[in-house]
Amino acid sequence: MNPLLISWGLRLGIVVAAALGGFFYGHHVESLAFDAYRAEQAATAEKQLATEQAHARAVEQAAVAHQAAAEAQYQENLNELKKRRDALLAAGIAGGQRLYVTTARAKPAGVPQPAASASGADTPVPAALSDGSASFFIDKFAEADQLVATLNLAEQVIAEDRKTCNGGGQ
Repeated sequence: MNPLLISWGLRLGIVVAAALGGFFYGHHVESLAFDAYRAEQAATAEKQLATEQAHARAVEQAAVAHQAAAEAQYQENLNELKKRRDALLAAGIAGGQRLYVTTARAKPAGVPQPAASASGADTPVPAALSDGSASFFIDKFAEADQLVATLNLAEQVIAEDRKTCNGGGQ
């Protein structure tokens, strides 16, 4: 074998080994830098996630507190409406208060009606409702009041939910 060929082969092997070593060392350094960058990004993301979760919990607790206050007010309104209804029914039963409706005098159909008299005979007449009719109307009006209270609660809850969803909760 030719010593010159061996010498150049060794030199070429050393150069290739140095190039490969440099390449793999550079790759290793870049890999370490990238791993450090990823670890920093992960730590930042975890910190941001913890902050966002704490904010979400605070918003949720505020919404729960608001909901509880709205429901308590709603229940208080219902209790007040029930007391008013019961008081009206009791007053009607005891005879202390009567409900009246205004009625017009009945005129038979098909009979010619005389012109309105100056005596006021065509004026409406108040008529007292029977106890059964009065309690029926009181119950229906109480149901209507309860529906109004329920709708007011729903409107309040929806407004609070919209405020929370639009970022105004905290």
